[in-house]
Amino acid sequence: WVNRMAERNDLTIRVLKHTSGAPARFVPSEAEVDVNEALISSVDPKIAGSPEFIVKHRAIAGAVVHESAHARFSTRIDLPKIGKTYGGRHAGVFAMLEEGRCETQQWENLSGVEKLALQSMVLEIVLRDMQNDDGEIPAEMNIQSVVRLMGLIAARIDVGIVDITQPMGRRLADALIDALGTEYAPLYDIAVRFARHHVSWYSGGDNDLHDCVTEWIAVEDRLFPEPDEGEGGEGEGEGEGAGEGSGKSKSKSPK
Repeated sequence: WVNRMAERNDLTIRVLKHTSGAPARFVPSEAEVDVNEALISSVDPKIAGSPEFIVKHRAIAGAVVHESAHARFSTRIDLPKIGKTYGGRHAGVFAMLEEGRCETQQWENLSGVEKLALQSMVLEIVLRDMQNDDGEIPAEMNIQSVVRLMGLIAARIDVGIVDITQPMGRRLADALIDALGTEYAPLYDIAVRFARHHVSWYSGGDNDLHDCVTEWIAVEDRLFPEPDEGEGGEGEGEGEGAGEGSGKSKSKSPK
């Protein structure tokens, strides 16, 4: 199932006690998708990866769908190298925006139940600690965290993973518009352009992606002039999908 979604035949799945603080992660150097044992403890091993598994355990299945998107579309993204070349802050923003880009690229390749699983994962895992029960941004969330939330969901709104025709998605989008004001539109545009850029072994490279990151940082500088170095990523040794989670939240999102 995972290899089919990733269009590969070399991926293996491991269930581990420790997964860098995330429910799941993609480890490109080992061609592995690791799932935290706490996340999958309620799943009958006999149905793991089956259609029944996807339907019964949507958010968990969605985490695996997300990692398969990284395995298919993020394999050319070398975050440690990006950090050395452009700096930690640039790499952190890149990682954050890559979360939406890999899902955007994968979205139309998914079946209906796989799409529902990915949507459930975003709502129940990624956004779990970034909104209250009414779908509003918590009052204690600072502007850095609000911008980070925008980076994680703008492309997902654009493609429909976060569905703003539904009340929860609409309230969240409206809350971001209220919080960011005139900077909402440029940030949304940057994230969507980043997400729509296809990077493959045969493409011309990722310069357009870096240009988007530079634009994003320019908006950040208008909103908060002195951000912490590396704002945007939680830092993962293998360099894949280090972008989920928010500044002050405790969300542990798929890597």
